[in-house]
Amino acid sequence: MRKTVLFLWLLLLSAAAAAGEEQIKYYRVDSVKTIKGEVVDIKSETSFHKSDFTVIYLKEKKSGEIYRVEVSPGWFFNMDVMIGSKIEITGSCTVENGVNLVMTRSIAFQGEIFLFRDKYGFPLWRGKRGQPNRGGQGKHRRRGKH
Repeated sequence: MRKTVLFLWLLLLSAAAAAGEEQIKYYRVDSVKTIKGEVVDIKSETSFHKSDFTVIYLKEKKSGEIYRVEVSPGWFFNMDVMIGSKIEITGSCTVENGVNLVMTRSIAFQGEIFLFRDKYGFPLWRGKRGQPNRGGQGKHRRRGKH
């Protein structure tokens, strides 16, 4: 089963590349890092799979670089973050066309950690096989370190 799924995934990626389309973005556990900074903007944007995602623009504390942080679908995002908030984001990072991109695993804010993906990068807003989508972010809160 896994080999079939992997084959189909690779076939899909190669078909997209052959058609000259943008390849599908995915979470890479080998590119995870933590970034501390200040929120400079929060938007609802259409993601690569055509759904509305909450996107945070974060100015890194050390370098002053701006990161485009794709968090989760809007209905799953349940935080009181606003422009000027100091947060710490952990996620899969990449640079695409000169833009720093992050797919969020967790956000530390005001002593709490909000989880959006598991340690393998699988979204917490998606249900397991045979289960409906999980509830909002409130179910995945915890205090403490990552």
